[in-house]
Formats: sequence, structure tokens, C-alpha cells
Amino acid sequence: MKALRRLVYSVFDAFPILLRLSAFILFRLDPLPRLRRKYAKPGGALPRRRQLLLDISRLAEYDAKTGIQRVVRSISHELIYHPPEGYAVYFVRSSDTKDCYVYAHHAALNIFGYDDGLKEDAVVRYSEGDIFIGLDLSWLTIPLGRYFLKDVRNLGVRIYFCVYDLIPVQYPEYSHIGSKIWFYYWLDTITGFDGALCISKSTADALKNWMSKNCPERLEKLKISWFHLGCDIQQSVPTTGLPQDSEFFLAHMGKAPSVLVVSTIEPRKGYGQILAAFEYLWEEGINVNLFIVGVTGWKVGALIKKISNHPENGRRLFKLEKVSDEFLERLYDKAAAVLMASEAEGFGLAVVEGAMHGKPLILRDIPVFREIAGDNAFYFKGHDPAALACAIKGWLLLYRNNSEPSSENINILTWKESANMLMKNILNQN
Repeated sequence: MKALRRLVYSVFDAFPILLRLSAFILFRLDPLPRLRRKYAKPGGALPRRRQLLLDISRLAEYDAKTGIQRVVRSISHELIYHPPEGYAVYFVRSSDTKDCYVYAHHAALNIFGYDDGLKEDAVVRYSEGDIFIGLDLSWLTIPLGRYFLKDVRNLGVRIYFCVYDLIPVQYPEYSHIGSKIWFYYWLDTITGFDGALCISKSTADALKNWMSKNCPERLEKLKISWFHLGCDIQQSVPTTGLPQDSEFFLAHMGKAPSVLVVSTIEPRKGYGQILAAFEYLWEEGINVNLFIVGVTGWKVGALIKKISNHPENGRRLFKLEKVSDEFLERLYDKAAAVLMASEAEGFGLAVVEGAMHGKPLILRDIPVFREIAGDNAFYFKGHDPAALACAIKGWLLLYRNNSEPSSENINILTWKESANMLMKNILNQN
């Protein structure tokens, strides 16, 4: 399975026609019925308390330190140490060698310091009343395992998936061809099970709209609910460590108002507009810093090169990649404001993280940001760099007069409250 995943990833952009054909064959045929019969069995030696099975397949393989990974770590941490009554919580992952799931025993120890009482990554044994939550965004392994999961469901296991956004199908222009194809099949797969746990009402509404157009016959059967994310980084199994030049960056944040942007660098995040807007401000002699924190994504090669070669790089423009949660906390503390210019989001973790640190918010006026922040943020519209530059100038004027919109009234959740909200949606559906 691991080798297959690597092969698929390698041909994403090179062979789109072949990819579509192979995806159709893999997802519409059932090539492994024998293995399915072998591993999708009830029983086993585990205590027969009902199991809450948390799929962390991608995190177990590699922590990319993106927002989704933080959500997976945080929700997982709360559920293993505060399990719902009557359930034993186990991590699971897709197997590299078998068409099945195994207990992620070693990942539980290495990532969470959690001893699940097992001795190895043994094959999962299912019983009626168990709950499987696709917590990680495994948009390749889930479609490949759809028939196995159907067999598991036939044993009486309820199966739910977290839905972080629908951007690859809502805004395909922002995604590379591989993610568009595989995400479609992931969405087609997960809507055939018991429920979708969306990270905002906006995302839940988007899912309902997509289903009404693409699979309306499933809409009444799928239980679609939503919850909001927490923001107390210290309870998210935070990564630690400060880079050697951390004091350099923190010192520069104190020399001028510093606007912090925290998100993956990819087309829909509005980074091109952000950089151009700050160039307008710098040309006008306005002393303001731009701090970018995020891993480099796709279709941004020219932008990354421009940032690296920019005359303001290291002076008033700073880009940091794969920073620890410990360092991120210090950056939030030093920032004058948190900016999010995303064209679309499933939630916007930096919004609530910024609010938790008491930072003013500068947000693009999109529905999900209104859902989270209400009137407690400074909003801007338009895609022209000059429009954003004008908005930031207006915000700076308010900032200097201590009259900018405050984020203090935003309803922010702890990760414990977020996990409780998620589980309430599931357990109330009994």
C-alpha cells in the first residue's frame, strides 16, 4: 500500500488521463475480496468495551505540521485522555502490507506518549457498537479501502469522517490535478457511510450543496454535523524548540507594527495579493512588517522566488517555514495583527489562535470568517493589491489610535470543548 501511494503521488501531474483511468478501476472494482474476508472479522482478544477508533494514517506516517495535522493531534489528545463514557480509544492506521487497518500502537507511543495496552500494530478486530472516525485527511487510502470499510460497517461499526473543506471541488482552479481527482473519489467514498463531521457550519452547508448536485439520493441518509476547532496550542501535543535565529525575528517584530500570516503557502491563500499590497505600503514609506509562517505548497514557485530575492527580505519581509508550536506562540504574542486573505477556507485556525492571543484580526470578507469572528474583526473586500493596501492603511490608522476592532468577544473553544462538540454530534445520533 505504501509503495502504491508513492507511485500514485509521482504520476499526479505527469499522467492525468492514466490517473483518471486507474482511479476509476481502483474505486469501482473490488480487487481484494479474499483479504477483505480475512481481516474484516469481529472478535479478538481485546476487552469488549466498545472501541472508538481514530484513524491517524497520515499523521502516523509523517507530520507535515499543517493546520490539519494540528487538529488531528489536538482532538486525538483530548479523546485518549478524556474518552467518552463506555468507550476504549485506540489509534488506527491503514496497513502498508494488508488490505485492512491495524492499531497504531507505535504511533500512539511516539507521538502522544500513550500506551494503549497493546504490544504491536496488530490487525484491528471490530465489534458491533464500535465507532470509526476518519480524523485524518487520508484522501488516497480511504477510497482505496472503501470496500473493506463497507465490510466493517456491515459488522455494526459506525463510520464517520471529518470534512475540513471542499475546496478541491468548489475551487478546482486552486488545486493541482492530482488532488482534484483523488479528492473527488474521497468525497464520493465518505458520503456513502454514516456521517460527516464538518469543521464549520459553512463547510457543512457546502457539503450539503455538493451532495444535492452530485449524489442527492444519499443526502437524507448521511448525518451531516459541524463543530468548531479549539485554539489552545499547549493542549495540541505541541512541537517544541526555537531556531537559532529566533531572537532575530522576534526583535524585528518589535521595531514596527508586524502583521502575521499563518497558513500553507498556496494559491487560494491570497499571498500574491498580500505581498503586492505591502509593496505599495513600503513604496509610500509606511513602516510595517510582514511575517509569513507556513510550509510551501503548490503553484507558488514564482512567488517563493520573489520573496527570497525581495529587497525587503530580512528587513521588513520575513518568511518562516515549519516552525515549532513553541516558536509560533511567541510570534503570535509579538504580532500587531493576524491577517488572513484566503479566498476560501474550511475554518481558519489562525483566526481563533490570533483571538486567543488577543490579537486584532484583518480578514477577507468570506462567510466562514464571518461565522467565526462576527463583528470582531476588520474586514476587507476585493482582489486588487491596492484595495488590500488601502484596507491595511485604514487599519493602521485605527491601530495607532487604539480604536481597531477587538477580537476579545470571539467565542473561542479549548480543544477539550472542540472534541466534546465533535463527540456530542456522534453520540446524539445513536
